[in-house]
Amino acid sequence: MPTGAQAQEMKPKQDSEAPAPKSKDGKRLFGTMEALRLARVFPPRMSPDGSRVAYLVAENKMEKDKPWKSVTQLWIVPAAGPANASRQYTRGEESVSDVRWSPDGKLLSFLMNAGDEKEKKQQVWFMYVDGGEPWQVTKHKPGVRSFEVSPDGKTLLLVATVPETEEQDKRTKNKDDAEVVDHDLKMAQLWTWDIVAGQEKQITKGDFTVSDPRWSPDGLHITFTSNPTPRLDDGGLETAWVLDVATGKQRKVSDTTDHTHTARWSLDGKWIAYLVNREAPFQQTNLFVASADGGKERKLTSGFELNAGEPIWAGDGRNIYFSSNARESVEIFGADVASGTVRQLTDKAGVLNLSEISTNGPMAIGTSSDPEHPAEVFRSDLKFGAIEPITSHNAWLAEYALGGTEVAKWKSTKDGMEIDGIVTKPVDFEPSRKCPFLLNPHGGPTGASLLTFNPTEQILAANGYLVLEPNFRGSTGRGEKFAGANQNDWGDGDYQDDMSGVQAMVDKGWA
Repeated sequence: MPTGAQAQEMKPKQDSEAPAPKSKDGKRLFGTMEALRLARVFPPRMSPDGSRVAYLVAENKMEKDKPWKSVTQLWIVPAAGPANASRQYTRGEESVSDVRWSPDGKLLSFLMNAGDEKEKKQQVWFMYVDGGEPWQVTKHKPGVRSFEVSPDGKTLLLVATVPETEEQDKRTKNKDDAEVVDHDLKMAQLWTWDIVAGQEKQITKGDFTVSDPRWSPDGLHITFTSNPTPRLDDGGLETAWVLDVATGKQRKVSDTTDHTHTARWSLDGKWIAYLVNREAPFQQTNLFVASADGGKERKLTSGFELNAGEPIWAGDGRNIYFSSNARESVEIFGADVASGTVRQLTDKAGVLNLSEISTNGPMAIGTSSDPEHPAEVFRSDLKFGAIEPITSHNAWLAEYALGGTEVAKWKSTKDGMEIDGIVTKPVDFEPSRKCPFLLNPHGGPTGASLLTFNPTEQILAANGYLVLEPNFRGSTGRGEKFAGANQNDWGDGDYQDDMSGVQAMVDKGWA
């Protein structure tokens, strides 16, 4: 009889790891580790001369024997591409955010933590575009939430809270940190920071919190949005303002009783485009324009059923562009300022988020994604006939088999209303065979499932599941009437919409 050691040697040798499961065509299957591996690309910023694009990429650092963490770094790519010309500009353990170009295009600025481990606060940092280490510019004690660079490049506009008093600081150091909910809220205000002198000045004071400031092209005025408090419940109670930098006087962008926000200056400084939310009977977002001196406002989306997104001016001031949810996609639209007509410029089964338009030429940039591709930076002319990716941070996904995606339509048993939704099929799907099935309605209820890359659905598809994401009544992307169709009917009509979708999958023989 062989000894124990001899018997062990006689056993057939096995690989240390079981072979990874693959699809019928030999590709790998998408799993949880792949979901964690995905790079997340954020909206880009174009250099003043339109030659380069700065953007942020977040990735999970998964080092052995260390806590996993997500770190966001700065990248730059030529505006003309190609994707393999992109370069990473920041490194290290700290994430960067809120990237801005200097007016002359020689510097990049961004937010990054500064200070000791226990005292870390976000501050503004600068770095040369041609290389070198970044350096800290601001030293606002509570930290900086967001910022803008003045048109002359000499001043920063900060959104930040007021520094704590000596008594509050003493309490913090003594760990006397008890708080009463919804009391002593930390309101953000506007500050200017003189870059050369290193001095700050608070320029708004009041019982409100501010966000989204923008300099006028001549640097004499600032638009910003205020909310009564930073509480989540007050997030929609917005008012857009214009501030005179010299006098400190401020006025509302519009006298409407509806909520106003996202004010954007035309390049010549003569006009302000802004968004207006009408709350009743349900929220609808419209695009308005008004003269910068406080003249009469005009609604540009009178005949437009969808919600307008952030307004982005063309260089000539004749058109304003924006992205909007249209059924299962996010498309790009253009509004003619003179006529007030809106036209759809793209028709893509995916999500197009427009970020900027060049000031010296007809070039637009933003991010594009679809069910097979996570978001990447794109460029296009203003006809938007060709959406050209100029980054490729998840090229490795080409090695993986992904579940196919399509939009399905069906009639609701509630009243015959047409409902649609996104179907993600399992890898190696065969229409003649029934699959394990999952219904995955979106939250909200005011929202929509979109044709973008969905890691959760792809994990399920790799494991043989068919998934339906219905855009039931009450969803966005189909106009006011459809968005309000679940009023006084929550849990009935929308439920029947969903269950009718389930039956549609059964009737196809898929589930």
